[in-house]
Amino acid sequence: MDCLEQPILLKKEFFFAWQEWLKGSSMPNIAELINQHTDFENVSSQTLEQWKVLFDNTSMLDQEEDKVFRWDKLEQYKIPWKDSGFLLKISQAYENPSGRLIKWIWRLSQIKDIREWDIEILLGLAEKYTNHERELMFRQPVTDTIEGLNSEVSREALGDRSP
Repeated sequence: MDCLEQPILLKKEFFFAWQEWLKGSSMPNIAELINQHTDFENVSSQTLEQWKVLFDNTSMLDQEEDKVFRWDKLEQYKIPWKDSGFLLKISQAYENPSGRLIKWIWRLSQIKDIREWDIEILLGLAEKYTNHERELMFRQPVTDTIEGLNSEVSREALGDRSP
């Protein structure tokens, strides 16, 4: 079985390592950060090396989208510059949001007038879509199905908060 086809058991640690790797951290440094984090399980150096192979084989486009959001990449995220004022305000909700997360915040903000959104719900949905894309990118079982996410967005757009 290809290592991409095996479910990653330490998914939280994996995606943390992915973000740190994108920032340029070395694998020994990532191991130290993970093993110091109280919410994470310890990760062996062998596991980290397997993850690094996955990271190295990820497309440059996916790597760029998951790096920290950059204004000069708006066209790459397919976001029009006219919406940059909104993004400036909303991006302040995060310390270092990824381009992928900002892309999903912007996409969802197009569904209905931003003043009608409960911002916490908007950000939560954007985080779920971001997570979904990352899980698919690494061929992992998804936490939320695309059908479930789309239903949640439709209910929110129509103002229906029932489950």
